[in-house]
Amino acid sequence: MFRLSGCWCDGTFDYVVAFEGRLDARRLRRAVRLAMDAEPVFGCRYVPGKKPYWERRDDLDDLPLCEVVETTEPERELERFAARLSDATRDPLIQACIIRAASDTLCLKFNHTAVDGSGAKELLYLIARIYRALENPDYRVTPNLGSRGSRHFLRRIGFQRCLRALSFRPGKRVDSLWRFPAQNLPESGSLRFARRKISPAEFARLRDYAGSLGSSWNDVLLAAFFRALWQFVDFPPDVPQPVYVPMDLRLFLARGKTPAIGNFVAMLYPAVARVSGEEFADTVRRVKQSLLTLAQQKEYAIFFQILLGLSHHLLLEKMARRGEMLARKCREAGVTSAHFSNNHTIVASKVDFGIPISDVDQFTPAGVPPALFMGALFFRDSLRFSITYFYPAVKTEDVERFFDTFLEELSATAERPALATAAQSAG
Repeated sequence: MFRLSGCWCDGTFDYVVAFEGRLDARRLRRAVRLAMDAEPVFGCRYVPGKKPYWERRDDLDDLPLCEVVETTEPERELERFAARLSDATRDPLIQACIIRAASDTLCLKFNHTAVDGSGAKELLYLIARIYRALENPDYRVTPNLGSRGSRHFLRRIGFQRCLRALSFRPGKRVDSLWRFPAQNLPESGSLRFARRKISPAEFARLRDYAGSLGSSWNDVLLAAFFRALWQFVDFPPDVPQPVYVPMDLRLFLARGKTPAIGNFVAMLYPAVARVSGEEFADTVRRVKQSLLTLAQQKEYAIFFQILLGLSHHLLLEKMARRGEMLARKCREAGVTSAHFSNNHTIVASKVDFGIPISDVDQFTPAGVPPALFMGALFFRDSLRFSITYFYPAVKTEDVERFFDTFLEELSATAERPALATAAQSAG
């Protein structure tokens, strides 16, 4: 994971919480530190090799886990901290910064080697709980020694079901031919950020539109992403192209979360071809058809976890070399690996630091040029989108134009009669 994530992206992402008051910086630093005891792997450093492992750090109490920056330019300081790269072999796996202006904004940085977006949400909730609990100076945490690997999942599935899952065939992967504008520079540059937001009213229309098609709002977002790529890169029709979509495997666990916080996703790669003159609703249907059914997703989850377990013990080095070679070929050819990640909902009641919250947002990982990563996040009835990119390898005006194109496609949920189109298709 460490080597593969570094091939395609910068390997870090951030959650941003804007408050209507001030945090206690000392208590927040203590909460981050105790989270590293509550979930012990986050108090470790990654040691790469043929058999990589996590090594517990002996300098946790000396690390600057929480920075405080007083400023009159909070957005600038927020992006300065978010642009800081993180190396799992050296840096803390969780880092915090309080940007202090008229009110406080908290940015929590996570390393993707140790955790995915859904797992990072659990860490955000955990840090909030610990922060509140530290009102009691005698508060202590109990280390969670649960499993982070595949064993707990496969053990619950059972041996016979695992054997059946080995016959699952996820389908042939289509090679990407997208070419998002990017320069092949010796150094990609520094991180820049683009973010957009749609209002509660706009999201309500999007959700109703999806429901009228018998689809999820994630299907609608993914359809808009495909259509934006087709239009933006002027891609020819009738050539299927993939978008990589992480699937949260926690959906198939009884409690909806892993025993210990970590990475627990599989990658889907739906491939859809452009159809000239196609209505948006018809694209949504084809995108939905390109994704696995819920039953297929469960079989794929089992298959993927078996494959992951075997690769860790037997094929890790070979898979890492293959991933590095593929990423290098894509960069040299200028071919874009397009990723769309929906981190779904931040639950307001779980981000309770005892201070009113005005907003929550995220900074996605940055794709190594010409890769393109877009993320979506839902909080309090509105939807946020983000793209992190390397500048000057990728130009700001290109990212902003792509965002405009994506939102124009998404506006179809308000402008085009999905129900009428659905009725015509049924007829």
